[in-house]
Amino acid sequence: MPKGYLNPTIHCYVNGRDAFHKRHLVKNVESRLQKFERYALSKFPGADYVNYYWSDPPYAFAFRRYLTPQEGHH
Repeated sequence: MPKGYLNPTIHCYVNGRDAFHKRHLVKNVESRLQKFERYALSKFPGADYVNYYWSDPPYAFAFRRYLTPQEGHH
């Protein structure tokens, strides 16, 4: 896989239950992440955050970005 890419997983609620939608290979550049997050909100209106995972071994969790303001989070 190309270096510098992330595999995002969109988290949202569907009928009151957790749902995860996996996508592949988003370039780890701020403008690309913002573009992907806008896409996630338009495609999945109930989306609340995106977890990003490294696309290279060991495929570990990289970071989380919230798509909507979170109460109690600073």
